[in-house]
Amino acid sequence: MKKLSGHHDSIFKLLLSHLDIAKAFLHAYLPKTIVKRIDWENLALYKFNPESVLGKSLGKRTADMVYTAKIDGYQGYLIAHIEHQSTLTEETYIRAEIYSRLIWLEHRKMHPKQPRPAICTVVYFHGKEDTAKYPTCLADLMPPKPFDKYFLKPLFINVNEYSDEELAKHGEMAPADLLFKYSLKRKPSKKLINSLFSALSRYSSALREEALYYLSQQFDTNWDILSNEAKQYFNESEIMTAAEQLQNQARKQYGEEIALRLLDKGMADEDIKEVTGLPTNKLKALKKNLTAKKD
Repeated sequence: MKKLSGHHDSIFKLLLSHLDIAKAFLHAYLPKTIVKRIDWENLALYKFNPESVLGKSLGKRTADMVYTAKIDGYQGYLIAHIEHQSTLTEETYIRAEIYSRLIWLEHRKMHPKQPRPAICTVVYFHGKEDTAKYPTCLADLMPPKPFDKYFLKPLFINVNEYSDEELAKHGEMAPADLLFKYSLKRKPSKKLINSLFSALSRYSSALREEALYYLSQQFDTNWDILSNEAKQYFNESEIMTAAEQLQNQARKQYGEEIALRLLDKGMADEDIKEVTGLPTNKLKALKKNLTAKKD
């Protein structure tokens, strides 16, 4: 009989979906110092779908069971992985690391005022080697020098900390640097607008069109003023394209506002689509948001 590739994963998930088995599993394999800090009475399954964020290639490589429980009085997470191979690889550790980080981020989004959550992971497998040989921390995966200094340490660049003169030395990135540096300045002076347009004029026509449309949305400056200043640096077709994009955006927003009013009045979906021209998926999304607000 041909073996089913997902059989191990499915049976593992089935067994550990029963909380009495899950508690026994975690009691048996978690360090005793962790076990005694968990409130086992409120242990529950936590819905986490790794495929939705990692894709099928990574998401299906392990069978993940995630539980939530009070740990030291705050919500924490316990993760169980199953691996069906005799030797683990660096990829195994990286996947476990990624899952922990994603759950951490999800928790911080839902509970921004709570302390950083406690997260503990167990990788369950049937190997032939001593587990001490497997990578268990980032130090085991360090790349060669000098890249070890930047391993999983993002370089945070705040463009506002650079002067315009410094940004001007960044070659083809310089116009984009200036664009993002001043994009949050709601009421720019004409001098600044001209400075930005002058820098952006070195880009291709398509990029100039998008940049003009972007700034028209960011700035509170009247379109007539913005487009008039742009004439010195952009050609007429680029300005017209940006204007059309603005008109389309305005029509879209207006259509959504009308649809929300009609939904609130109880008009049928088909009639609303006919009036506004909105697609079915957009109307469903608006309807869902409206229902959530009422609830």
